[in-house]
Parts: sequence; C-alpha cells; structure tokens
Amino acid sequence: MRSTDLLAARTRSTLERLGQAFALGLTLVVALPACAAGSKLSDDLKNASWSTSGSLKSSWLNPAGATLYAKVVIVAAGNDPDLTDLRRAVVASGGSVYYRYLSISGLLAVVPLNQIDALTRRSDVVSISADRVTTKTDDLASTIASPVSSSGSGQAGTASPPAFDGSGVGIAFLDSGIMRKHQAYVDSKGQTRVVAGVDMTTLSTSSTGSGSKLWVVGTDYSQAVLPGSLGQQQIERTIDSSSSKFPDAYGHGTHVAAVAAG
Repeated sequence: MRSTDLLAARTRSTLERLGQAFALGLTLVVALPACAAGSKLSDDLKNASWSTSGSLKSSWLNPAGATLYAKVVIVAAGNDPDLTDLRRAVVASGGSVYYRYLSISGLLAVVPLNQIDALTRRSDVVSISADRVTTKTDDLASTIASPVSSSGSGQAGTASPPAFDGSGVGIAFLDSGIMRKHQAYVDSKGQTRVVAGVDMTTLSTSSTGSGSKLWVVGTDYSQAVLPGSLGQQQIERTIDSSSSKFPDAYGHGTHVAAVAAG
C-alpha cells in the first residue's frame, strides 16, 4: 500500500471512531492552552533587563549586587482585603511591600525581576506594572459630546442660583500647588483661609513613604502606614508644604483656587 493510501485509510478510521463516539453521546474534549502568565505583565516589565537598568536606575529598576529589582504596582483580586497571602509571597520572593492601597485592591512593592513571573502565576494577581511616572493623554470631561459631562460642567451656570454662600464648605484641589499667603485667601482677620498645602512629589524624592528612594528588601511596610499610624504621620509631615517659601512654581493652582474661594 502506498504511503498516501495508508494516510487516507488512517484518516478515515479516525473519523469513523469520532463518529461512533458522537453517536454514543460521548463528549469530545479539546484542551486549549492556558492563558499565559505574561499577559498580566506591562510591556516595560516584559522588556526590562540588565541592559536597560542603567538609564532607569533609581526610578523603577535598580541593580543591586547580582539581583535586578523592580518597583511595581500589583493589582490583586480575592476575598482578603488585607492581601495577607500576597504580601507574604512578595516578601518570600526577596522583595518588600511598600504600601497597600486603600482605594483599590493592590500593592506597591519592590520585587526581584526574576521572581515577577512566578507572582503573575498566582490566581490572586490581576496585573503587575512598573511603578513609573505616568502622563495624561486625554481628558474625559472635555471629550464627551453630551452637554452633561462626567464632571457636570456642562450644566454650570444653567441652574437657578443656589441659596448657599459657601460658608462652612471646604474645597480641595489637585493642582500645581498653592501660595497659601496670597491676599486672595486672607480673611477679615488677616489670616489665610488655606487649611493645608501638600506636595506629593516629595514622596518620590525623599527616603520616606510609598515613593521611597531606598531599595530595602525583605520587609512588609504596608501595616506601618495605616490611617493614624506613626508611618502615616511621617508621610503627612513629608508632604506638608506649609514651610515652603514658594510652593506653587507654576501659579496655576493658586489661580484656580482663588477663582473658587477667593
């Protein structure tokens, strides 16, 4: 028998057996490849290596001895709001947990680069991204075509004047800073009405807080910065800009706050 005839005969035999299986009500199970753990990684982590560590040192990638470490944001899922098992796994991998986020289920951590793949294989890990500076690429409030935007700005000025004068209302701005001693904020007693001013960038330039410049491994700091803790108080002191002589280098935040509360 020719090889082509043999192949055809085997193919017919296989098809006949499959047909018999379906006729008997059997189920054909096809095994699909599992989702690759690498899909949980950001592209910059996938491409990180010793060759890229030089330009990124002291940012989110740092070589220490024979180990290359990465500062990462780990987004998690599960029934444990404290992420106890995941925090232990990070420390066991030779890394550290800097902060457990309160607004989302996630951690800010330092992890050896060669251990990140193992962490992605955990069922409670949704994604791991490099803790790097981000840049705004769009503005949802200004791109929505509807006059009723996500911020409600489309209806500003269309409603009837409210019966409120702003007394007892506090306003918080996330902007370039605020010149708290500016005359726009002075009350009738000559005192500033600015309650507090903070500079969040100091977290990435100091040795304190979640943006620490230190690359200390083998420790879980997340419990040390809970609300009301000594660690949290230290962070508050670090970001306090009240003693700064020029806390708003661009002037935009001072202008916006003056429009709202001046």
